[in-house]
Amino acid sequence: MSGLGTPIAWFLILGWGLLALLLLGLRHRSLQPALGYRSVWGLTLLRGASLVLVAVLLLQPYREQRRPDREAFRAVVLLDTSASMTVSDLSGGRPRLEAVRAAVAPGGASSPSLLERLDQTARLEARVFADRSRPMPSGVPVAVTPGRTALGEVLAEALEESAGPPLGAVLVLSDGCSNDGRAPTEVAKLFRSRGIPISCVGIGEHRQAGDLRVRFAAERYRGRKGEPLELAVLLENHFDHAVSTRLAVRDDQGVVAEREVSLAAGASVRETIAVTPWRAGFLSYSARVEPVDGDQQPDTDIDVAGAEISEPEHFEVLFLGAHLGWEYRFLRGLCEAHPQLRLAAVIQTGPASFYQTGLNGDAEGRLEGFPTSPEVFHRFDAVVLDGRAIGALGDAGAAALVGFVDRRGGGLLVVGPTADLPESLREVVPVLPAPAG
Repeated sequence: MSGLGTPIAWFLILGWGLLALLLLGLRHRSLQPALGYRSVWGLTLLRGASLVLVAVLLLQPYREQRRPDREAFRAVVLLDTSASMTVSDLSGGRPRLEAVRAAVAPGGASSPSLLERLDQTARLEARVFADRSRPMPSGVPVAVTPGRTALGEVLAEALEESAGPPLGAVLVLSDGCSNDGRAPTEVAKLFRSRGIPISCVGIGEHRQAGDLRVRFAAERYRGRKGEPLELAVLLENHFDHAVSTRLAVRDDQGVVAEREVSLAAGASVRETIAVTPWRAGFLSYSARVEPVDGDQQPDTDIDVAGAEISEPEHFEVLFLGAHLGWEYRFLRGLCEAHPQLRLAAVIQTGPASFYQTGLNGDAEGRLEGFPTSPEVFHRFDAVVLDGRAIGALGDAGAAALVGFVDRRGGGLLVVGPTADLPESLREVVPVLPAPAG
């Protein structure tokens, strides 16, 4: 930046300059008859140079060159190391990640790298990122970072970081394929409001933006607890090439179905997913596809649908007994008196002998032990457990019962002694130890 440091008003300086030029011209004319041509012009030029020197002294011109204080602020360099950076579309068939490695590799005093040049002017923080930012490892080549690309979230992390000097600038080296979290343009507006510049270096070949979409065929489904429910999911490929992805359907407990799906260019497919709701009421299901390279609209990678789940016609009860005693007889009589109740039972009849009824329809037969599969327990609404049968239940059976209560939301009633209850079952059964003595 340049300017004038004189305290004299500009109009006074302008007036003085015009007057000096006028006097210089008059003096030049008056000397012409007495002196020769060369002498007059030489004298006039010397006087003009003197006037210029006086003007410089009065005006006090200056030039100010500002250099940032290296310790006054920090600059963050964000290096994209997500999976899309492995695409080999640079010259010579090199992957995009090679451009990032070249930017951070030490180049020496004669040919410093990008990071080395920036480090001379600012306190530099280099980070690699995919779904979140991490400090750039030192001494090892930059490698691919697992996770989806959340450029907006990573920029927000840098903006909200409060440790150390204030943030002064951000440099992003990326292919621009952000497919998770907040939109980068949304976060960039926050940077603009705070006066913090973001500079971007694009890496890779520019491609026409495509989109992979997923949506449920219906906004709401109806089903019955414990019975299979079919969810129709539509996938659309708006790329000009074939893509492969993974479709996952989740409920509030986690993933209930997954499968690989391939779509031709511009094609759409309908996938039917069978789920079994284990709870009555309103349930939410989400369908999500893994992002593919070049997908610029992550908001279409997921869709949500609701399901109204009604109670079944019958209330299913499973009894696990240590022997054929009054508990089973009472439950059987209760179910015979109330047709909406259905009873199944597994009863231990010997050290390695078990009798079952109603477990597989109306068939009766022998088993080698109590059920240990979560799928068996999830078919019932309530389990009545004889405390004397806990020893034969085993760790797998106890874990299945805990999942039946926690995930299925089933009812559990323990009758008889509870001293041998394993710790995992004590967490779901409100049992207090008897006082000593």
